[in-house]
Amino acid sequence: KIDQSFVRDLLTNENNVKITRAIIAMAHSLNLSVLAEGVETEGQLARLREEGCDEV
Repeated sequence: KIDQSFVRDLLTNENNVKITRAIIAMAHSLNLSVLAEGVETEGQLARLREEGCDEV
C-alpha cells in the first residue's frame, strides 16, 4: 500500500516518485499487488498507472 502522503505530492516531488517506484517494484518482485491511497486527481492516477500501480 502506498500512503497518501507520497501520492499527494507525486507530481511535484521527485523523491516521492522514486519512493513510489521502489514500493511498486519491490511489491511486484514479491508477486504482490500495489494499492495507492488518497488519489485525488487525474494526474496522480495517470502517474501511478504509468509506474505500474495495480489499484487506487
